[in-house]
Amino acid sequence: LSLARTTMPKLRVLAAEATVLPFRHSIFDVVTASFVLSHLLNYRAGLAEAYRVLKPSGIFVTTSWTANTDPYSQAWSELLAEAVSKDRLQEAVAQVAPSEGYFENVENVKTALTEAGFARVEVHPFAVECSLSLDRFVADRALTSGGRFAQDVLGPVSWGRFVANANERLRRSFGPHFDYSRGVLIGRGHRE
Repeated sequence: LSLARTTMPKLRVLAAEATVLPFRHSIFDVVTASFVLSHLLNYRAGLAEAYRVLKPSGIFVTTSWTANTDPYSQAWSELLAEAVSKDRLQEAVAQVAPSEGYFENVENVKTALTEAGFARVEVHPFAVECSLSLDRFVADRALTSGGRFAQDVLGPVSWGRFVANANERLRRSFGPHFDYSRGVLIGRGHRE
């Protein structure tokens, strides 16, 4: 937020709860939720707020990841599970992204938008092509919910050892560079 305020001083920037937006009814032409809904404890309340602040004929757009099916992400998840236990890892991720599994599915996104009152709902899957060095991949994975949880549980020294071990094992299995696709769902609905 501070970067946005500095680089665009005329832009009004604020942080707010997605389930209790500090805006009047029917004020925006477009509302977006980019990779947000899966992180809300009550995604229905977030969608209700998006609907509330949209003008009639306004458009709501949301994005969400599909399930990770690439071998690199699966190998990373297995390494994390070895380090902090699969059950603890799943529990931690469920706290941060309680609806992640729900929003990985086209039909579920359609249902959520329709139940929130949006009309002419469309959801389209897209592939994001990724080409990352091993180091960039590991740095990216460290920023995920599971990666952050493992860093917290392991502490700095053990996390450093984990990353070194993960780098070595991933390099042996896949080499120094990864090319893969990651699925994204883009949903759109209209307030009529």
